Amino acid sequence: MQIKKVLVLGVSVTGTAVADRALRRGDLVFLYDDSVKGGFAEQLFGLLKRGAFLAEVRDFGEILPDYAVTSPGFPPSHPARAELARLHIPVWTEPDYAFGGLQGEVLAVTGTNGKSTVVTLLAKMLEADGKKTALAGNIGLPLSAVADRPFDKIVAELSSFQLEETLSFNPHIAAFVNFAPDHLNRHADVEAYYAAKCRLFQNQTRQDFCIIDLDDEGLSCRRLPTYAKLYGFSRTKSLKYGCCVRRGDILFCQKKTAEVEDCRLPGRFGLSDALCAVTMAKLAGCSDEAVRSALRGFSGLPHRLERVREKNGVEIVDDSKATNAAAAVRAAENFQKPVVQILGGSDKGEDFSSFFRELPANVKACVLYGEAGQKMEAAARAAGVKFVSLPDFTAAAETAFSLCAPGEVLLLSPGCASFDQFANFEQRGERFAEIAQTF
Repeated sequence: MQIKKVLVLGVSVTGTAVADRALRRGDLVFLYDDSVKGGFAEQLFGLLKRGAFLAEVRDFGEILPDYAVTSPGFPPSHPARAELARLHIPVWTEPDYAFGGLQGEVLAVTGTNGKSTVVTLLAKMLEADGKKTALAGNIGLPLSAVADRPFDKIVAELSSFQLEETLSFNPHIAAFVNFAPDHLNRHADVEAYYAAKCRLFQNQTRQDFCIIDLDDEGLSCRRLPTYAKLYGFSRTKSLKYGCCVRRGDILFCQKKTAEVEDCRLPGRFGLSDALCAVTMAKLAGCSDEAVRSALRGFSGLPHRLERVREKNGVEIVDDSKATNAAAAVRAAENFQKPVVQILGGSDKGEDFSSFFRELPANVKACVLYGEAGQKMEAAARAAGVKFVSLPDFTAAAETAFSLCAPGEVLLLSPGCASFDQFANFEQRGERFAEIAQTF
């Protein structure tokens, strides 16, 4: 095998996995990043000890790599990309780089909300069916970390950041779970964001399968370009090809596979996520018994409508993973009881004017916080939504609890990213749980 010179853009979870694979393959590896975050310093030193080299933009012309592999957090607008374009160096996405080494049938999921829940449940179904399964991509391990290893099935969650420049990645079974505006601080507009998602399906043929949510308004009004066989899932429609609900039963291609009562995921959107996973599992050859076993044993992921505790009759729920407006609306719709909702965080470029009009009537008040809180104020006022605005997350959580009466819900479903005050949504959710214990 010919030795290649590989430039890795971004020393991150993905970048270090790419570098590790390239070194294992005997390639010359060069690493570039503006600044390596503290958590990756140890991995960086390990890669350098194994023979990788650090590079600067000014070095690219001397190195002349055969190709570069970009991390999803490394934007196409970065000045390093302009230099690579000037030198005519091809840039691969990490899914493209890993794809040739994936040993097993590839099932992939994209969409705005619910991706992680779908792929986790799907992997559990396949494992219950006795399949050696890898969970990778935007959850679990990077795809490069599972490449060159034998699996029966590889289940991948893929974000728009991973897909926006993908050329060759081609899953046998792929699903688009739903669509709503998000990441508009990265993509030029909503249509650019949608186009990035659609790249998951661009290489599929008539031997492959494409699955979409037929209840989702964001998908129903758009064209999805694909040659794959089209299957759907729906809570409300009867389907010949796909998964639907009839009189309490979950049907796949009009045959009973499970019962709605088997599903432990909360709310109607939890049921939608389950239907997507069932559709993919059945197309992958999974038995009904394995599907039912996984449904009964999975109640959701941390920070996804996770019940923290009850205090003074108030149900306290952590949905810190809701990092866009559509997810925050979906979360509030899951409750019949009055809700006090904590909203805010770092702004991703969303227009919140329609968001507050779409909040369900059971949201009696909102507590806004952080960088996006100020932007939300005008939209909440225009929609006639009662709100309190505070700069600090801790104060926002304490104030939200004080507004709740017995029999109501305190819901952290912020509709924004967490990076203004936290490292990630997990840290925000953990801090919320800590604060809740002091109520």
